[in-house]
Amino acid sequence: MGTSDKTRKRLWAKSGNRCAISKIELVLDPTGEADDSVVGEECHIAACSAGGPRFDPSLSEAQRDSYDNLVLLSPNYHKIVDDNPGYYNVERLRSIKKG
Repeated sequence: MGTSDKTRKRLWAKSGNRCAISKIELVLDPTGEADDSVVGEECHIAACSAGGPRFDPSLSEAQRDSYDNLVLLSPNYHKIVDDNPGYYNVERLRSIKKG
């Protein structure tokens, strides 16, 4: 199924183009001469597949790819969050997303 375009646009718009944790901008134009670089990553709060961090088998495929289960992060924080699922649990990530 995958994440719909509408859901992705909503995630980026509501995030203000910023990482939910560090608040750094996620679309950058570092040179002023080329196209912008998109460095943000659309991350699942509960993993989309079994074996992933915080996977919840009770969620349907549609729920896994819904706005409520996504958070926008920088690449560094995406790695940190997924390497530390005990600390960055579902509840903490949803709280962080709400701001």
